[in-house]
Amino acid sequence: MPVRIVWPLVIALMATAAAACASSDSGAYRRPLCGTVIAEGSGEIRPWYVDASSRPTTTVRLPAPGPDENAGVWVQVSGDCRHGAEVSLPAAAVVRQRDVVRATDGRDVAIRFSAVRSGTSELTVSTARGQLRRVSVRVER
Repeated sequence: MPVRIVWPLVIALMATAAAACASSDSGAYRRPLCGTVIAEGSGEIRPWYVDASSRPTTTVRLPAPGPDENAGVWVQVSGDCRHGAEVSLPAAAVVRQRDVVRATDGRDVAIRFSAVRSGTSELTVSTARGQLRRVSVRVER
């Protein structure tokens, strides 16, 4: 007996599931990524998530460091959960790495950064396919 798909119902269920993943009771936004649910920190940083996985250059802006240690922004550096990317962070960076979502190969898929001081840091992202990308992180005063 063939199965009949009711597309309006399927679309409504998908929208409901996406809405459930996008927010929580506390108002914090959430996003599933490679089996891990990433969420915004307690700070009100917008945007809290930036996808830099397919652009050759990306600029991420963060507010000046504040009293909230959990404030930060997630930067996705790979769109592949099996093959991540290597990210080089300069020694004198204006941000620090807080959390990481890793691919199956152990490389980074997404990194959450928080501000350390005002200024700009240039990160180099090297993908598993040998592509180089630049992510400029600017921490405002």
